[in-house]
Order: sequence, then C-alpha cells, then structure tokens
Amino acid sequence: MSGAQVVWLVTALQLLLFAAVWQVAAGNATGRRLALRELARFDAVLALALLLIAGRGPLPYWLTHALADMLVLGAMLLLWRGTQQALRLPPMASPLPLVAMALGAIAVLGLDAESAPWRGAVLLLVMAWMVGRLSLACLRPVSTSLGPAAGRAIWALASGLAALMLARAVGGLWLDWPMEAHLGDASTLALGLLSTAVLTLLNALLASLLLRGTLGRLRSQAQIDGLTGLVNDQGLARALAQAWSRWSREHRRFAVLTLVIEPLPALRAQSGPAVADDVLRRAAAVVSHELRQTDVLARGADGALVAVLDGQLSTTDLDVVVRRLQESVEAMRLLPLLPALRLHLRVGSALVAPGDSQAQTVTERALEALRGSPAGAVVQSVAC
Repeated sequence: MSGAQVVWLVTALQLLLFAAVWQVAAGNATGRRLALRELARFDAVLALALLLIAGRGPLPYWLTHALADMLVLGAMLLLWRGTQQALRLPPMASPLPLVAMALGAIAVLGLDAESAPWRGAVLLLVMAWMVGRLSLACLRPVSTSLGPAAGRAIWALASGLAALMLARAVGGLWLDWPMEAHLGDASTLALGLLSTAVLTLLNALLASLLLRGTLGRLRSQAQIDGLTGLVNDQGLARALAQAWSRWSREHRRFAVLTLVIEPLPALRAQSGPAVADDVLRRAAAVVSHELRQTDVLARGADGALVAVLDGQLSTTDLDVVVRRLQESVEAMRLLPLLPALRLHLRVGSALVAPGDSQAQTVTERALEALRGSPAGAVVQSVAC
C-alpha cells in the first residue's frame, strides 16, 4: 500500500468519525439540527469518495475517478447547505442548477478515458466557485463569532484553495497537467496531506462554533430564574459589571432600582407559596413590560426584584420611571384568584455618582432608599 493510499484512508476514517459526531450532536441539538445532519452527510459522502479512490477495485481507473468526482460534487452541495444553515447565512443563489449540470457533464465525460482533463476541469471549476462564494458569505459571521483575525485567515485559506483549484483546472486543459491522482505519485501524497489538513481544519472550525454556541446557551440558561423567567443573581452581577464598565469608560450613567411587591410576604404566609409565586410571576411580567429592552430586570438571591437601567437618566427621569412602575403594579387585578387583593410596589432607587467606587455601592444606596420608603398594602381577608 502506497503512502498516498494510507493518507486517503486515514482522511476517510477521520471524516467518518466526524460524521458520527455530527449525527449524534444533531440528535441532541434544538436549533441547528438540520445543519448538523447536512454536515454529517457531507463528511460521510466525501469519505466514501476517498475510500473509492484509495481502495480501487476491479473498476477502470478513469471510471473510478468519474464516480469519485460525482460524490465530491454531492458532498460540496451538502457542505454548502450545512454551512448556510449552521451560520444562518442570508439567502444566496442556489448552486443546485450548476451542480446538476456539472454532474451530467462528468457522467458523460466519464464514459471516455481520454476526457479526464475535461472531467477534472469541470469538477475543479465548480468547486472553486462554490468555495470562493461560500467563504465570502462566511466572512462576517465567522469574524463576529471568532474574531476578525480568524475570519480573515479562514477567508484567505478558502480563497487560496479556490485559486489553486482554478489554476489546476486551467493547467489541465491547456498546459497538459495530469488531472488524475495516481496513488504512487509524490504529488498525490502531497495533495492527500493538504486535503487532510483542510478537512481537519474545517471540521475543527465547525466543532468550535458548535461548542461556543452550546456553552453560550448553557451560560444563558444558568443566568435565568426558574420561577419568573427573569435574570437571576448571576445575570444581575453580570449586568451590573457591564453597566459599571460603560460608566468607567464612557461616563454613561446607570441606575439601580430595588423593588418589593407588597403584600407578597404576608400573602405567602396566609395563602401558601403557590399563590404567592403566581402573583410574583404576574407582577414581574408587568414590571418587565414597562421597562425598556436595554434595561435588565432580575430576581436577586433574596427573592427581591432588581432593575438595572442603562442610559443618561436624570433624577427626574428616574422618578417618572418609578411612578410608572408603581401605577402599573397597583392597577393589576388578580382575577379570578384574588379579586380583592391590591398590590403596592415599594421602590428604592439610586443613580451612579462620580464618588462611587463600584457598582455594589449604587446597589447599597438603592437598598437604603428602599428601607426608607413607606409601606403600602396590607393583606386583608382574601378569597383564595
């Protein structure tokens, strides 16, 4: 067995392994299941093409290459679809008509052993166009996810690969370059090593994107309060850190509101935790609706609600926000469960000031303001 055969076989086994990984990941994924399945099919079909070349049986050499070329084109189409779905690329012109014409041309040219240069040129030209077009479309999302340097590096690699394919096609047609890979040639071994490196990089990149997305989703889920659906204390700490960072860099003011819904503690003791939790969920939804999308409403570790308001707010603006929140909560009617219950929202507010040393200082001032606010509603006899 030649060195080139070993390289092709190892590459094929690697692709089959990645295909199994993507297939298993597709079974556990939610948002990108179709993309992962397309990528699994891409690896499997390309592995089949490499196995066909490396382990050529009784078929003529030119016919083996014709079948392998058709499999490679099919794999490229699967890669196109899988990448478009995985990175959520904007709609692009489908390469399906071009691939269909190329498959027909390869099938016809594969009947003649003397047509190898033309068959190889058709394959390389179509692949060069697909790789170049796809790399250009992937530049922005990859740069956003992995950074501009990684995006430019991947685009440069893909563009260089497309240019190499184009040069190889032109050389095969007009410069008498050999288009078929002979397993004993050093050039075939070099091509196999290059293909292995590129395919390994491609699958590793996709695995990295998948892992980053999964970790980001798990991190987001870990910062959500299970009862209210609001941000929990971990998410609150992150929001405060971000607000403090903007204040330190840009002097962009932010405010902290500490909110207590009355008579929730007494209601919990009188009517039970299930009723109190339902009231808390409804009130939190009302407060969240009154805030802006840039604001963060969280349920702290002690169960109290805390809001981080971002933007150039003045004391007057903050008072307006507080009154609006109180009016919205007091206007709630908890029908049909608690028709006689009237809620009251106690609010302690604080704006960041030049003398503050950290975000926790603003939160402590908001708590002090809350302690000084007047008590509101009292639980009376309520029908449950």
